[in-house]
Amino acid sequence: MKKYVSFFAISVLVVSSSFCDENTIPPVESVKKFEQLIADNSTVLAVQFHSGCSVCNRTRQHLKNIMSEFSTATFAEVDIKKLPDLATKYEIAALPTVLIFKSGQDVPTYTITGPTEKDLRLKMNEALKK
Repeated sequence: MKKYVSFFAISVLVVSSSFCDENTIPPVESVKKFEQLIADNSTVLAVQFHSGCSVCNRTRQHLKNIMSEFSTATFAEVDIKKLPDLATKYEIAALPTVLIFKSGQDVPTYTITGPTEKDLRLKMNEALKK
């Protein structure tokens, strides 16, 4: 029996203050730019993979809600239709999923599927403390 997984978009949250405006999550347009965000990040990078569904949009709103609490954070979005290799690389099997990376590492420290605002806040605090 074959399983088919459909991915539509990815959101990226990068912790580093110079990349985002208040309550705006700008797009990342290339794999190279995404890899650069990881490499240039000295603290934490979190990536939300999403499809634009209501649950995914709610997670986006959760990210926007916590932006002010993480003044060192930068948030970005990546459309999986443009960059499907990122979902494959990080083995995203359910949407929305948030991956949190530490200090420029290419392997996520945390994987959170269907996160609540509380989940995001908790994992971001943990990642910033380590």
